[in-house]
Amino acid sequence: MIDHITFGVSNFALATEFYDKIFAPLKLERLVNITASTEDGTEVAGYGDTRPWFWIAATNPTQGKPHAAINVETRSLVDHFHTAAL
Repeated sequence: MIDHITFGVSNFALATEFYDKIFAPLKLERLVNITASTEDGTEVAGYGDTRPWFWIAATNPTQGKPHAAINVETRSLVDHFHTAAL
């Protein structure tokens, strides 16, 4: 079982704005926000429901085509997530 996943991003502000928006319909939110001054000079954010399990970090941007699947209860939630992502 996967406990969490982390993706590197090249623009942390843009990435957090994006994930804040697309995760909202799924009731997922940014639970952890580590500023550059507190974590080895790297900004980090953790998203989840009861605990952070989807992480982004402003270092070593992930390349290629990573895939993460999120289990949701209804097709309607998928549609809301998709609309927010667009």
